[in-house]
Amino acid sequence: ATRVLDLFELAQAAHPEWFANAAPVETTTNGGGTARVLLAEDSGFFRNQVGNFLTSEGYEVIACEDGLVAWNALISSELPFDIVVTDIEMPNLSGYELARKIRQQPQFAALPIIAVTSLAGEEDMKRGLEAGIDSYQVKLDRDELMAAVNRLLAARVSAAKANKRA
Repeated sequence: ATRVLDLFELAQAAHPEWFANAAPVETTTNGGGTARVLLAEDSGFFRNQVGNFLTSEGYEVIACEDGLVAWNALISSELPFDIVVTDIEMPNLSGYELARKIRQQPQFAALPIIAVTSLAGEEDMKRGLEAGIDSYQVKLDRDELMAAVNRLLAARVSAAKANKRA
């Protein structure tokens, strides 16, 4: 076993004032509150890491151990999700399959999907885009993941506001 230190968490604990101005993007789906993130990741280690990245930014995270569990959570949740963050290689339902299922449902067609994976080849990214994934991120690159989450959620909020004005 190897113990991995989360340097970001250590810095946050030592100097919380550095992170005081960080605020999560608000959602348009549950009354303007904190955005809800559906996380699909079969590895407990990575599920905890990515979940911690998101919750430390103030997002509400519902973590699922594979794509099928995430799909069931998505379709049965009383409160809507604002974004999906998914691994690609998972049992029962891969991230590609999850993205395709999401895109086939009109009520989820605009739901942003981010893949967080170790499969970072050009062909893998192409498959992800074809499946409906909006952003492809390499595992454990916290800054890039959070930038993608914030960018996609901000775009969704802007689009929703524009639709209300129209």
